[in-house]
Amino acid sequence: MKKINDRFLGIFPLLALVLFRSGQYALAGESAEQSFNNSLEATAKKTGHADVSKSLGTDLPDMIGNVIQWILSFMGVIFLVLLIYGGFKWFMARGNDSEVQKATEIIKNAVTGIVIIVAAYAITVFVGSIITT
Repeated sequence: MKKINDRFLGIFPLLALVLFRSGQYALAGESAEQSFNNSLEATAKKTGHADVSKSLGTDLPDMIGNVIQWILSFMGVIFLVLLIYGGFKWFMARGNDSEVQKATEIIKNAVTGIVIIVAAYAITVFVGSIITT
């Protein structure tokens, strides 16, 4: 069992690196962000409004990216708190099997949750890169 865990811990970082770096390709043409901003500015000019990207203070895709970054950071903090809580509960179980089982369940659920979140983000980035090309 220890060999399987060691092998998994060796393969997991490599797999994560491949998944997260696969969506970053060099594009010869205009990026999706530039295309979106250009069409937004053209529409604003046709309707007689000021430059939309300047009036917002930043580009809309940048704002959306910042919101997603804050949400993912908050979820990371929640994961860390649950992991510490589960470890503390396990530490304080003092050999009580039911308490140890509850603590391991908390840790398993926290790890499962963060894996689902990271996988959903990776899938979204991958699909987004396919759609925009």
